[in-house]
Amino acid sequence: MKSLLSLLLLLFLVSACHKDSKVEKTLYKKGGKWEIVNFSQYQWTQNTSFIEPEYHCTHCGAIEFKKDGSGTMSLTSSDGQKQLISFKYKYQSNLLAIETNEGNQTYEITWNYSGTDIQLNQTIPSVGYVSKIRCKRS
Repeated sequence: MKSLLSLLLLLFLVSACHKDSKVEKTLYKKGGKWEIVNFSQYQWTQNTSFIEPEYHCTHCGAIEFKKDGSGTMSLTSSDGQKQLISFKYKYQSNLLAIETNEGNQTYEITWNYSGTDIQLNQTIPSVGYVSKIRCKRS
């Protein structure tokens, strides 16, 4: 009985790792380029009941994921300033960890059924911060 439970646990772990690997491949396959359709950042205080975006842009850049676990994000702000951010990434259990020179960020990632749209959500309640990035495969 103990060996059967061990075998079932091993099979579960292997299938979970395989699923993570398959999802991560979806990020970089077909060139790995994703257009940023909407990008919004919100900041609030404890007394705020209605939150307006601190930053919002539409069709304002792209994210590129490479097979080696690196990538770039290019953003163009409403005043025309361009920003290019290099990063390293890792996907595990619906979380996308991104490491930049400025620090680490973790996003919850959701997909549409066909894998052509992704939504990256980050919430840090302790500082009242929410970031939402919706992307479509380029």
